[in-house]
Amino acid sequence: MRDFVARRTSCAVSRRNRVHGLTTVLNAGRSTCFSTVSLGTTEGGYYTMTIRLDDTIALVTGAAGGIGRAVCQALKDAGARVIATDLPERADVPAEAYFRHDVADPADWQRIAAHIDGKYARLDALVNVAAIVAVDSIANTTLETWRKIQSVNVESILIGTQSMLELLKKSGKTRKGGASIVNFSSVGGLRGAAFASAYCTSLDAHAGATS
Repeated sequence: MRDFVARRTSCAVSRRNRVHGLTTVLNAGRSTCFSTVSLGTTEGGYYTMTIRLDDTIALVTGAAGGIGRAVCQALKDAGARVIATDLPERADVPAEAYFRHDVADPADWQRIAAHIDGKYARLDALVNVAAIVAVDSIANTTLETWRKIQSVNVESILIGTQSMLELLKKSGKTRKGGASIVNFSSVGGLRGAAFASAYCTSLDAHAGATS
């Protein structure tokens, strides 16, 4: 497991899609200190990242959402080659390639891995952004809903890591700093939130799995 490094970072996205905390993780997976670097935006356009990620092959899940799209744009602006995935059949995201992808489905992960292996022969960064939430009381939360949230928000980390492991190892052997796994989470996993017990539980587990 020394061929790649998994790190945890938190992400804050404002109404203008500012993203914080991603830069150091992707630039040096071995780093243990996450300095907050603003990737920021202006009205109508994104700022350029303060580092370069030229020819970095990055897979971003949950790319059709606000956070995922902002992450894709920041990586692309820094020179990375972005493969974006999400549930819609089509999505307008700033990426080299886009695929429909159910992160809870191992077969979907294997399909994406086969594409990356065939075209790039390695993966430098796996960026897990995909997550779902259900807003309801404990009394009204069904077991089906509970399990679906855990499947998407937690089990997908295991499935994705296992599916991309060999590609990450290929990168980690030759790339300075190794390959990286970046798991986006939320403060909901640290302090909880009303009417979101299933979501907050999944993010608490999410943090534990990453650690």
